[in-house]
Amino acid sequence: MLMSHLHSLDMDLGTLHVTRSTPREGEFIDLLTFIEDFIYVTCPLRLDLDSIPFVWDPEEVEEVITTEAYLIDVTLRNLPEGAADVIFRLLESQDDDCDGLSTITISQCSLRAPNFLFVCEEIYLKDIEPPCDLAGFTSCWLGRLLDIENCPEHAIDMMLDAMAQSYPGFDWFNAPSLEHLSIINCGNFSIVKLRRLWEVREIASHPPLDTVSVIGSGPALSLSDRQWIEEHPGLHFDCDTSY
Repeated sequence: MLMSHLHSLDMDLGTLHVTRSTPREGEFIDLLTFIEDFIYVTCPLRLDLDSIPFVWDPEEVEEVITTEAYLIDVTLRNLPEGAADVIFRLLESQDDDCDGLSTITISQCSLRAPNFLFVCEEIYLKDIEPPCDLAGFTSCWLGRLLDIENCPEHAIDMMLDAMAQSYPGFDWFNAPSLEHLSIINCGNFSIVKLRRLWEVREIASHPPLDTVSVIGSGPALSLSDRQWIEEHPGLHFDCDTSY
């Protein structure tokens, strides 16, 4: 039963909070059983999973995961490789009923371009482990805030390229509703790619970016880059870098 797997389960104003933190030594949790315990919950659901030693039979995954659960916030931290992918499929099965999913936070998990991200207004990604695909979801994402911390430089570069891509004849950009982008401690990613993203959004028919923040470990900046930053109030750089 659900309660046997949970660290805490609380009802608050009609919202079900499902949380599970670090287990006892030697304990394992069957992931598919865990999912099946709450897929028929019909009240709003906040899911917070932290450091759970999930195990599962890959052959059973194809047969599970259609859900009536109404997820509004999801936080996944430090899960075994592949566990997040199974949970992502749970979210994908919500289809058009995902409009209430407002915030997703993923930390210390592998990320394989989950399609479900397109339904979410705010995405927070931290310490994403290989494989790390930050570009794959942007083609269909309609959210407004993306916060990325301590992720590989190459993944940031690929994401910036993807979000600056347009589709001739369709008046469409990837992540067209993006308003706020924060990149924190992501190393020497390409400032050229970031500038291109900002500039193509300035001339697009879609609203331009409101703010871009680069904090902590960041890219090397030339004098031209510094001037560009000073000329655009929406750009905020507070990072360890070279001039």
